[in-house]
Amino acid sequence: MMLKSTIDHIALHRDIALEELAAILSTDDHEAIQYLYQRAHDEAQRVYGNKIFMRGLIELSNHCKNDCLYCGIRRSQQGVSRYRLTQEQILDCCAQGHDLGFRTFGGAYYDVDTPDSTYDWNRLCRETPNCLGVMYTTWQRKYALLAPFGKIVSAAEVTAP
Repeated sequence: MMLKSTIDHIALHRDIALEELAAILSTDDHEAIQYLYQRAHDEAQRVYGNKIFMRGLIELSNHCKNDCLYCGIRRSQQGVSRYRLTQEQILDCCAQGHDLGFRTFGGAYYDVDTPDSTYDWNRLCRETPNCLGVMYTTWQRKYALLAPFGKIVSAAEVTAP
């Protein structure tokens, strides 16, 4: 099983090449998928145990370039009061979330095609007491953005005060 050795290599070196990621995400090898799930489960148990961790989700904007028929904020939806939070409003949301016990925050954008906003998120995270990090979700399967996101976050960790 070729993917099994790839998965083991990734776990051992804690690094993944874009080609490896593409191979894993596109596989239909049920055995490899089950192996990946088991490795992920084992690692999650090792790191987190059976604890529950909550993330604060901040919807930074409800502007959307997509027109998904099921969605109430789709591009063509009439009567929606649109907004984009300012940096000050986002920082206030992070502070309120911190007071509620959240230590990881996710920012939801629906109208961007680059991870550039991550620069601001890293700064806001550093300014929020006990903030553990930011996350990027590929809800639109924009896997090509994972590597740039990782570089931004890694650089911020190195230069963070």
